[in-house]
Amino acid sequence: MIGMKERTEQEAWYRSSFEALEKGLNGEAASTLHALRKNGLRAFSVQGFPTTKDEEWRFTNVRKIAETPFNPVLGDARSAIRRRDIDAFMFGMENVLVFVDGRYSAELSQTKSLPAGMIAESLAAATTSRTELVHRYLGRLAPIDNNPFIALNMAFVQDGAFVHVPRGVATGETIHLLFVSTGTEKNLLTLRNLFLVGEQAQLSIVESYVSLGDGEYLTNVVTEFGVSRGVNSCVPKPGDPVHVQLRCAGRRDRPEQCDDHAGCRGERLHAQRPFSRDRHAVDR
Repeated sequence: MIGMKERTEQEAWYRSSFEALEKGLNGEAASTLHALRKNGLRAFSVQGFPTTKDEEWRFTNVRKIAETPFNPVLGDARSAIRRRDIDAFMFGMENVLVFVDGRYSAELSQTKSLPAGMIAESLAAATTSRTELVHRYLGRLAPIDNNPFIALNMAFVQDGAFVHVPRGVATGETIHLLFVSTGTEKNLLTLRNLFLVGEQAQLSIVESYVSLGDGEYLTNVVTEFGVSRGVNSCVPKPGDPVHVQLRCAGRRDRPEQCDDHAGCRGERLHAQRPFSRDRHAVDR
């Protein structure tokens, strides 16, 4: 069980990391996104990490995660990675969005065969260029009050994938999201994906998680998936841990809160020692 002392230390650790994040925001500190971050930190401070005494977590012990002082990545490691370092993980696919230590890399990414009208870009770019559309849904499909990992994700989110498929747009192509860790010891990688799919539209997503180093790190990914009313989506659960299909949690409760979209979320959390058999992973 996580005691009061440990919980206080956890809160202080992540609060100090949040303050370091704020110092580098400059003008963005007054943005809508940062207001969401503040709400996420407050929600995480109230909840703390779950224990096996919590009903939804009674079979999942996250004590190792709670006891490890993971460092939210505030710097930019994208320049340290070359295309040849990740070629083997691109799987020959034409549409690949690459994220290095939680940040989108335009240099490593490629979108060669997207249909007209379909948008696939970084969430960081979309919050600037498509502000109204993004903030209509961001943070509304994955509530922060009932899951501390979603709250922690919101507190430190800086980037992720944004995909918008307008009404009637369909493609046989798959978008591959490649999340690369440099393997820096005790890194916390935080990503928030937002996918919006209109009526009679189609979206196929594949996620891959790889590490180029041997350090122990934590990846906290939350996906918010908005689909128009009447759209039936059947998304299989992950199979291979390296090359998986996006899983949607299948929740469509209170769709009226999401305007013309019903909402569901997919959470994916990895705590692992890369390329090691003694890996601890949580996939919820």
